[in-house]
Amino acid sequence: MSALYIIKFKKNKKWRIKRHKLFNTIGACLIFIAVSLMFIGKQTEGLSHFTVPHAFGGVFAIILIVSALTLGRIGLSGNKKAMDAHRWVGRFAGLIILLVAIVGLTVLISYI
Repeated sequence: MSALYIIKFKKNKKWRIKRHKLFNTIGACLIFIAVSLMFIGKQTEGLSHFTVPHAFGGVFAIILIVSALTLGRIGLSGNKKAMDAHRWVGRFAGLIILLVAIVGLTVLISYI
């Protein structure tokens, strides 16, 4: 979400693209680490995967993240259509990530 803030509100700053790329890369890495830890945790406990809507939303979010990162890299090479798609996929990915996080917290609370 911080990467969205930088692009939206820091348009006149020279460093905005570098910070946007940095924050998006850090965010994507953290999400992939979290998914890996969840997978390992479920495997060690013998629990089944993809038993709640949160899991399917997470997979969809990961697909959107990879798509946004790929479209952004292509867009930086001068492809305007890819950059436009990057913007919309990124916005949608941010929304889905937020929704998946909320659903995940409600699932977690139901187990407590």
